[in-house]
Amino acid sequence: MPQQFGKDLEARLGISARAVGSGEEAVRGADIVVTSTTSTEPVVQGAWLAPGTHVNAIGANYEYRRELDYEAVARASVIATDDTDQVRYEATDLAAPVREGLLSWDTVLPLGSIVAGAAKGRTNAQDITLFKSLGVAIEDVALAIRAYEKALGQGVGQKLPNLSG
Repeated sequence: MPQQFGKDLEARLGISARAVGSGEEAVRGADIVVTSTTSTEPVVQGAWLAPGTHVNAIGANYEYRRELDYEAVARASVIATDDTDQVRYEATDLAAPVREGLLSWDTVLPLGSIVAGAAKGRTNAQDITLFKSLGVAIEDVALAIRAYEKALGQGVGQKLPNLSG
């Protein structure tokens, strides 16, 4: 079944995809690692991350769920999130290392400040970077507005009636 999934991805997207036997095999040597689980135990070990890796941890956004071990977080030169207040309550991936004294909340940056150039992101090619996404609803709203505007501009889709009254 996993081999077939890889073949389907290759055919549909025109990319190279293959099934692997373990999380470690999937992570070692990868430039970008994306986690999207509801795991309560880390699925990515910091020892597996090569210098220069970027990690998008987009799952485990509920108390007691974790995707990353302490070392994966500690090795990150840059840690960004979509909401620095919300991350304290919903991201055990970061809250647990803070409780253990391995991380300080003041080093967790809002992604927007990096994008705007107000805070430094990666400073060299060897930096391991981490984005802990929480799925903040405003991001969904912003994307929906952009998609709507683009559809209007292309003359596609269907305008919905005003249902507010």
